[in-house]
Amino acid sequence: MIVERILAYRKLPASSATSGSFVPLPEEACRAPVPMLPPISALVVDVGGVIYDDTCWWRWLAQVLSHAGVRVRHEVLWEDWESEYLRLGTCDEPTFWKSLRQCLHRLGLTASCCDEIRAAASAQRKQWETSLLAFPGVQSTLHDLSQLQVPIDAIVGACSTSEQLWRRLRVLSLASYFHHAVSAGDRGCSLLDTSFYQQLVQQRGWDAEKVALVSSKPRHLHAARRCGWIPIAVSCLGNFRTDFCLGHLANLPGQLRYRCTRQAA
Repeated sequence: MIVERILAYRKLPASSATSGSFVPLPEEACRAPVPMLPPISALVVDVGGVIYDDTCWWRWLAQVLSHAGVRVRHEVLWEDWESEYLRLGTCDEPTFWKSLRQCLHRLGLTASCCDEIRAAASAQRKQWETSLLAFPGVQSTLHDLSQLQVPIDAIVGACSTSEQLWRRLRVLSLASYFHHAVSAGDRGCSLLDTSFYQQLVQQRGWDAEKVALVSSKPRHLHAARRCGWIPIAVSCLGNFRTDFCLGHLANLPGQLRYRCTRQAA
């Protein structure tokens, strides 16, 4: 088994191979939720964590690392990866696996251990892609949102290309609900970069103050808000609070209808 081989190759415990190697980013200071959404003319959906579960592969990797003596939560592992490696922009397949190996080596794992994990991780990632499912209720929610005549774009981080995102949405039978599918990596940045959100509004000709980002990632929401966007948090972990918080995407159509009704009145 892969875990048994990892245990055989691992180094003796060292200070660099502990969860202390990762320092979680401080939570951003955010305003309390407001009771009603401001005017919205466009929705941008950060698909991972909102449309489908993008944590499966990272949870698997964190579990494998724990067997190798590295204790780190999957969300902390992802945050470190996104900050240190995805900020460089486009992450094609060779670059993805090369940077993963660097990340593992920085944790204190031996070269042999890194190779073992990389081989297993590749197979696991392919399995994740082929077994991807949308969260329950997402299709009906997107249908309801599409009836409100608000354009909806899908975005993804630098780990995937725009074409890969379109392919996932087609497999999930959700592509028809989105006007565009955009990868931050295709634009040479990550979803942590304010430049991505600035480029998007300029290209679409939107008013930034009327564009909402729907995301489960606090740091993505913070970057969008710095550009004047309306951040809508869906299923955010921890105590993160932003301008508008929803427990589930299914709550969004009702809030938008309420806003439209109030405006009409």
